[in-house]
Amino acid sequence: MTDITALTNALNFLTEQEDYVKVRDQVRVMADMPNTAFVDDFVALNPLLVYARERGGAAALAPLLRVADQAVGEETADKLRRRHYQHGYMRVRRARENKAARAKWLTLPEHVRAKHPKGLRGAIRKDFISYVNARWQAGKDEALADITDPNDRDIAFDRYWREIDSLLDRAVDGDRLAAKKVLGDYVLPLPPIH
Repeated sequence: MTDITALTNALNFLTEQEDYVKVRDQVRVMADMPNTAFVDDFVALNPLLVYARERGGAAALAPLLRVADQAVGEETADKLRRRHYQHGYMRVRRARENKAARAKWLTLPEHVRAKHPKGLRGAIRKDFISYVNARWQAGKDEALADITDPNDRDIAFDRYWREIDSLLDRAVDGDRLAAKKVLGDYVLPLPPIH
């Protein structure tokens, strides 16, 4: 008879696996294969095999694996929501940074742009993006400083980033005042042109 504590530990171990579905399916396959067992890092899953074999095979695992699937499913859904939000956030941020770098490049004199036809690159771009992100963060903090209501903060937050995006669009279209307002007075440390 399988020890309940060992069985519980095996289920918990299973649900913690990064490749949960793959490991779960392997448990099902091995449950119907006599004289097989997990080794090394997966030895904790062996009580599931013993349980299934005592009850006629992998079909006996169905109720246990349904519970595990539900536990993993809820956690996976949360992770996917967070990952989707983070992916969207980073996509918008990278697009904004790219537009800022393009706008800054367009403010450079023609002879400098001719020497740097691909725009801002490498350390120069990295330093500029760090500067502009710090500038935008300070502006956002200032815009939200006196707002305490969460809904009002969300509205002000959205309004702030819409304004930044609008200024960037105008800057890329050649509006030097918009570029100065959104990008500040940062002087690029460009190498001398010979």
